[in-house]
Amino acid sequence: MYYNLGLDKAEIRDLSGAIDMLRRSLKFNKYNIHARNLLGLVYFETGEAVAALSEWIISKNIQKNRNLASEYIERLQANQNKLETINES
Repeated sequence: MYYNLGLDKAEIRDLSGAIDMLRRSLKFNKYNIHARNLLGLVYFETGEAVAALSEWIISKNIQKNRNLASEYIERLQANQNKLETINES
């Protein structure tokens, strides 16, 4: 339920509301990779690249195969400027 609410809020660009709903979803099921990946995307959209990367790494550790988090991490690593900003912070 909270994941769906978070997804709805993300779609209408209510990013702070989406973060709240997705965090609640993860309190009930910390293994929900869809909620974790979406939370990472929302964090990334709000400029919280470190938090986004953390969520994607956790997600990738939960499910190693067929996980979109792997693609998000690869895209982030391909962008050296963004990666250097993350490393500095």
